[in-house]
Amino acid sequence: MTPEQHRHLSSHLKTLERQAAEVAQQHADDADFWPAFASLAEPIEEYAGRAGDAAHEFASTWIDEILIRLGKMDPAHRQT
Repeated sequence: MTPEQHRHLSSHLKTLERQAAEVAQQHADDADFWPAFASLAEPIEEYAGRAGDAAHEFASTWIDEILIRLGKMDPAHRQT
């Protein structure tokens, strides 16, 4: 991953963190939360996938941590 890709991903992941907290407040029911969260996270994951394995792992780890902090993912089920 190039430094530019790292900056780009970091910026988008920081935005996702803020948006995810808002989505969690607006959609307390998991059935509503997951589609809303996915619509925000998928474009980031797609970009990371195109940027290479290191970028994809970086983004996946960050997204897992967001979900753990929100109580939407059990830490034992981390993908990375």
